[in-house]
Amino acid sequence: MRLRWFSWLLLLGSVGCDESGPDFNPDAGAGLGGAGANPANPGAAGGACGVNCASPGGATTGGLGAVGGNGGPGGATTGGGPGSVGGTSGGPGGPTASPGLPCEVSAILRDRCQTCHGNPLMSGPMPLITWADLQANSSAHPGSKVAARVKARINDAASPMPPSGRTQLTAQEKQLLNAYLDAGAAQSSVTCTGGGTTGGGGTTGGGGTTGGGLGTYVPPDSECDYIMELRAHAGQTRGDTAPFEPPQGGDNYEMFYFKPDWTEKVHTIRIDPIIDNGAVLHHWLLYMENGNGSGDGTHQPDLGLQSSSAQLLSGWAPGNQSLPLGREIGLQTVSAPNARFGIEIHYNTTANPANRKDRSGARVCVTKALRPREAAVHWLGTQLIASLGLGGNVEAFGTCSVQKESHIIAHSPHMHKMGRYMKTIVTRKAGGTSTVTDKPFTFDDQQVFPVDAPAGEIVVGPGDVIDTTCTYDGSGFFTFGPNTDQEMCYNFVIAWPAGSLSNGSPGVVGGQNTCIDLL
Repeated sequence: MRLRWFSWLLLLGSVGCDESGPDFNPDAGAGLGGAGANPANPGAAGGACGVNCASPGGATTGGLGAVGGNGGPGGATTGGGPGSVGGTSGGPGGPTASPGLPCEVSAILRDRCQTCHGNPLMSGPMPLITWADLQANSSAHPGSKVAARVKARINDAASPMPPSGRTQLTAQEKQLLNAYLDAGAAQSSVTCTGGGTTGGGGTTGGGGTTGGGLGTYVPPDSECDYIMELRAHAGQTRGDTAPFEPPQGGDNYEMFYFKPDWTEKVHTIRIDPIIDNGAVLHHWLLYMENGNGSGDGTHQPDLGLQSSSAQLLSGWAPGNQSLPLGREIGLQTVSAPNARFGIEIHYNTTANPANRKDRSGARVCVTKALRPREAAVHWLGTQLIASLGLGGNVEAFGTCSVQKESHIIAHSPHMHKMGRYMKTIVTRKAGGTSTVTDKPFTFDDQQVFPVDAPAGEIVVGPGDVIDTTCTYDGSGFFTFGPNTDQEMCYNFVIAWPAGSLSNGSPGVVGGQNTCIDLL
């Protein structure tokens, strides 16, 4: 057994949430794009809008905009180009029931906050949808109402909301919210009118046989040969639905085990987060391993101890949403008769919320129709982290010496509360560099990003070096560790083939697909 620590990230589905009305128009944008012969050649235009594209919304919500056509499949050797943009406007919405908020305030919360603080709740301890949500007591700050915390965070330059990686409030929006909150956040009985939403763009063409990165295609349930829900539960049997209640106060880890419902070779093509009680949920990690299929439905307290054969499949942390893998990428998935999943859920009950019960977890979709490219999550970074609390910036450096050809298609930086910036740069043996990551970091908004490269991937090979630099606020004392008041420096990258970015370094992390500096 080796100690595996971290809190983080990855899911598969769709980046961002669209708070649109449910009046879906089946007639819109039905055409397919043409085939892309090379990365610079986009798919042909999506189909024209159907006859009902501009129809009004229903009596309670706005109608959806036109749906764009799909991008074409990739060419014979390289990834296809993007699909064309779909319809440009939705029909006018009908009147919508007031959530008890002034229409302007409701619109700001919808556009700037509800991607994470919506329904379903994707991040944070509370939704921000209705007047009642703002009047609720803050679980993280006893004695304060959520409205007061909203006021504090939208004006916090050091740790703003929305987080720095998201679209920020305009000066006018901030002024309007401040005025409403300063005046006491009164309940409103007005009826707002919701307009239709902009039509969706065509999806990116899938890659060909030898190249190409992520697409934007999100597989529907009809493409899933098996769907498993791996959720927290109180009992020790598979199928138990009673909520799990973590201990009161502090950080607690609980590992829930499940045997897969299949024995044949499969690929994971979508993982949806299930966020039940955001007041206690810190993050979850989904591991898998062959050769240890015991304990189906059981659970136990966990300190991060995983066997050396365990492999990270996915995870969720604040701000993280789903990443579409397209039609060409499938995640390596256990399928042996004696295999199991383990979803490790980190609970933080320091604020002692009144309700600690939780049924969070993951919904996993797998297919027997194997994708052309089998990918996996790989670990870059370092565990050599220390701050003496002397102020200024503190940096940690990690190096990965590439041993095989690898195609990096996505990345997700992970640090803790003192993390401020991450940079991951490829230095090529033949000369030149490529940038995987170069962006600010905020703990409240840990996203998965497709790589910014013309072909949708960064290809590395033997002799190349990948350097990761993490920058922290050095005002506090900390070292590497699993707790929120300790720190980490990991860049989780999705790359294919699975295992291509592993140097076999066990370190504190252990397991498979790691290329990090050791303690």
